[in-house]
Amino acid sequence: MARRYAKVIRELHAVTGQPIERICIVGGGVKNETLNRLTSELTGREVLRGPSESTTIGNVAVQIATLEKTKSLDQIQAISARLKIAAAA
Repeated sequence: MARRYAKVIRELHAVTGQPIERICIVGGGVKNETLNRLTSELTGREVLRGPSESTTIGNVAVQIATLEKTKSLDQIQAISARLKIAAAA
């Protein structure tokens, strides 16, 4: 995966001409120290790690947007604020 990240970074730079200074990783990948280290080494970029829950939050937001037929972030946030989280059994 780290090699693929490095390839994509090079391709993005070639297409956009914009420098990519850092890579932000969110979701479960933030817990993989080896992957994060290799990504930094192979891309030559700083790796910033966000919250590991980001993948779940993003999935919920997409489902709300689809079910409610909305693209408004304000509406998605308002709906998600009303959700009750079921406790794990």
